[in-house]
Formats: sequence, C-alpha cells, structure tokens
Amino acid sequence: MEYSPTDYTNLCAITTYYKSNKGKDVNNYSPLYNNILEAYRQHEIRILEFDTSVETENVKPGGSLQSWSLFLEKATILGLYQDERAKFENEKVRSFVCENITEADIMKLWEIPELEADFDIIVDNGIENFRDKAIFFKRALPKLNVQGFYFMENLKLDDMNAIELQISDWKEYFPGCEYFLEVVENPLNGNKSPVLIVQKLSE
Repeated sequence: MEYSPTDYTNLCAITTYYKSNKGKDVNNYSPLYNNILEAYRQHEIRILEFDTSVETENVKPGGSLQSWSLFLEKATILGLYQDERAKFENEKVRSFVCENITEADIMKLWEIPELEADFDIIVDNGIENFRDKAIFFKRALPKLNVQGFYFMENLKLDDMNAIELQISDWKEYFPGCEYFLEVVENPLNGNKSPVLIVQKLSE
C-alpha cells in the first residue's frame, strides 16, 4: 500500500487535534488510512471502532471516533469500549460496552439493533492483547461488507511471528480477503507500529 509516513494529510490534522492514537503524535497510522479511505469521505458508510479505554498525554478515549465523524462526514459512527467509564458519545457517535472479549459476548453485540447491519469499516484499536484481537476478528469479520476494510491496530513487534502464523490460518478460514501487515514508522518519535489491514473481496 503506497503512502509516505512523512505526509501530513487531512486525517493527520484531524486525528492529532482530537488526540487519536492514529495521529502524528503516536502511531502515525493517519497518512496510510487517508490514502485508503479518501474515496469514502462523501459516502454513506457504517464504521465500527473498538476504541481504546486508556487515556494518556497524547491519547484520549473518543478521539478516534470524533476523528471519523469529521473525516467521514456522511458515515454512521459506532463505538465499542471495554470500560464503561471511557465510553464516548455525541450527536454523531453511538457507543456500546463489551467488557469481556469472548465469542459469546461478541455475538451478543450483533443483537443490538444499531449493530445488526453489517459494516464497511471495522477498526480494532482498543483490544490490548493479540489473543483477544484474534477472537474479536473471528466474530467481527463476517460482519464486514464486501469491499470493506478491517484495521487491526496496536500490534506488538514482539508478536510478529505469531501474527504471521495466525494470518496464514485466516487465509484458509477467510479465503475471500486480502491481508496486508504493515509496520508504520513515525519519524517524529521513532515509533514502529504494526497494523494489519484486511480487505474483504468476496464472501
């Protein structure tokens, strides 16, 4: 996927302003995402993000959801949180709580009326460990529309071997998808932040 980590795009400005960890101050995913999603800015799409529940100096829960609501102006923005206290909502964003990352609890989410329809973009930002990320992916990917994108953020460099093995399994389990594992560099702080990008091409 072509992009430059030094680019300063519309999404870079938005995510940095709202203290999303996608911004220039943290993981620097925004130049890459801007290139992928620019064409969707005026489309009526549905985006679901499992947002972070952890606040730091440069990261604020809800920052990513606010960023999407400005960048994807016509989108329906839906959020998930593990911690009720971190849940962010406004006139453009609806959010829900999923405290436990189990297959049963994830399947219950899809019974919530606002979450019944499938999504065009799914983002795993807030799930902390790769085991739980894999559980959520297995039950969330079937909710992704064809041509949609799944972004698995905040992967760890130490887990890369396990991640690559898991991707090999997913290619057999979900053969209608393309998988891109990218290590995004941030020239401002020296961070190297892996992200898995999956595009569903067919059911």
